[in-house]
Amino acid sequence: MIKALTGMSAAEFAEAGDTGDPDALAALVCVLHKRDGITIALDDVDVDFSDFDMEPTPEEKAADKAARRKIDLGEADPKP
Repeated sequence: MIKALTGMSAAEFAEAGDTGDPDALAALVCVLHKRDGITIALDDVDVDFSDFDMEPTPEEKAADKAARRKIDLGEADPKP
């Protein structure tokens, strides 16, 4: 769906989202809406991305910390 909306690969989309690319963030809004059964066109997304911020939840932070610890201890392989 991301490729169809933006022309970006998954890696490009992840990088663009991390840097706050407006097209990537608008596509993310579309995908999240679609997940909830709402269809919205990319051109209809109207968000002030200059004041947009995403922060992981406490649960996501804990899961990330646990995963990194496993990698540091050699108990898991990091994905490329």
